[in-house]
Amino acid sequence: MNLNYFKELLIILEKENMKLSEDIKKIIINFNGTYLEILDEINFYINKNYEDKKITNTFLKQILYKLDEYYKEKNGYASIRYLWIKEMKKDNKENTLSKHHKELLNYFIMINQILNLNKINYFHASGFMVYILSNKQLERYHHDIDLYVDVDNLSNVIKSFANNGFTIEHTFETAGNMYRHGLKISYPKINIPIWLSFYEMTENNGMNICEYYEDENGQLYTRRNYNSPLCCKLSLSNGIFSDIPYISMSLDALFCSKEGNRIKDIFDCEIIKQDINIQNVQIIKNELTSEWKMEKGISQNITKEFEIPNHSKIKELK
Repeated sequence: MNLNYFKELLIILEKENMKLSEDIKKIIINFNGTYLEILDEINFYINKNYEDKKITNTFLKQILYKLDEYYKEKNGYASIRYLWIKEMKKDNKENTLSKHHKELLNYFIMINQILNLNKINYFHASGFMVYILSNKQLERYHHDIDLYVDVDNLSNVIKSFANNGFTIEHTFETAGNMYRHGLKISYPKINIPIWLSFYEMTENNGMNICEYYEDENGQLYTRRNYNSPLCCKLSLSNGIFSDIPYISMSLDALFCSKEGNRIKDIFDCEIIKQDINIQNVQIIKNELTSEWKMEKGISQNITKEFEIPNHSKIKELK
């Protein structure tokens, strides 16, 4: 391992805390992995052994600066990665990045097998899809899976996952002066929840993205965002991973959805910015509309499978 790369950093650390410096030297010398894996290892060590925030912050600022210098040439940012690791509270060796990636990809395969076997209409929208679609190694932690399903398939979705040992949980969150209904699917052995989102097909292969709400009086609403046939054509992609077919948002559509200020999205966009089709990205942006239409009433499939009004929060509020 290239200890010289950290030489300047270690000199600075020696002035502040000799033991910390020696410990970090040992990690760097003995650890057989990449620079980012070393960063993870050091983070685990600091979080476990040091409570002095001043020492920790001084060290992190220096090492992140160094790693940023190195990784900007490789479309990655160590500081973004570190903040994401901290947000995910990955602070012990049981949560190593390589172990997490292996678990996530095996989980992805299992989910696709269930979806395909039961002839469910769906598409993936998770951040880790940018790595799969661009044939790159995963580089950060991913705490959940985002899955869109056709509303007409909802009964089949719930039954299929339940038959394979998954649990289905109705969620109910505040959204302004209303409450949004949702579904979370979990597998007991893997701490990576699947968050379901919903769509309905329209004429000529267009699509409505759908959300379901309830007001303080118990009135139910559907909120729809229309995607044109051209937008859908450019935004969906068929692929094969580990010999299992899957459907996901296209790389260009994922790039559009991730352009913003969230740390993890900035990180992902940097990874794939050389792989996108700029022309398709621009067409998708032009076709997308920010207009959402809120209408009273919801699909009977949603009413039944969400078990509304049994799960209504309105009763508790009253």
